[in-house]
Amino acid sequence: MRINNFIISFCCSGQTTLEGTWLCYRYMGIDKSQVINMQYRGNGWPSGIQIELFDGKKIYKNNYTNPWRLMHQSKLFRPKRCLMCKEDISYKADVSLADPWLGKYKISDKIGHTMFLINTEKGLAFIEEMKNKSLLRLIDSSVEDYIEAQGHTIMAKDKASLEKKFNNILSKMGNNILYKKIMTLSPFMLRFHMLIIRIVYKIVK
Repeated sequence: MRINNFIISFCCSGQTTLEGTWLCYRYMGIDKSQVINMQYRGNGWPSGIQIELFDGKKIYKNNYTNPWRLMHQSKLFRPKRCLMCKEDISYKADVSLADPWLGKYKISDKIGHTMFLINTEKGLAFIEEMKNKSLLRLIDSSVEDYIEAQGHTIMAKDKASLEKKFNNILSKMGNNILYKKIMTLSPFMLRFHMLIIRIVYKIVK
C-alpha cells in the first residue's frame, strides 16, 4: 500500500540528554522538582531558554549563554550517535529547515524566520502552493547565507568521520559515571574538562 507523505527535516547541531538540562538547573540554583515547564526557544525567535516554576516564578536565559553553553560545549551530555553524525541536514527530505543565524535576524527578528532548502519536486510544489495561497512569505537567500548561518554545524559534521577516534573518547568520557560526576561538580571543573578535551584533541588529531 502506498502512503501519501511529505517529509520535513531540521538542521541539528547535536542533541543533549535530559541530564544536561538537569545540570543547568543545578548550576542556576534551581530545584528540578520545582520546574513545571521548560522550553528551549519558542515565543518568538531567536528567543531563549524559558523556565517556569510551581511558585509562578519565570526564568529566562538568552541563547548560547552559560550555563547551557558550557554544558553543551563539554559534550559530556551528547549521545554518541550525535557525535558520530555526518549530516548537517537531511537532503533526502522534501524540504529541509534551518535557523537563520545571520546578523540581520539575530538582532531584530521577533517572529521566527526560517531558512529552507527544497530537495524534491514535491517539496517545490508544496512551497509554491503555500506561496500562492499567501500562507508563506519568501525572501531570496543563497547557499552562502546557509553556510554562514549554519557554518559551525556544517564544519562539525564534515569532521565527524576524520575525528572518529576523538569522538569515541568523548563518548567514553560521557559514559564514565565517576569522571562525569567529578567534572560536573562545578562550572570551574567543567571548564577544566574543556581544557582536557582540547589537549586530547591535539594528541589524537
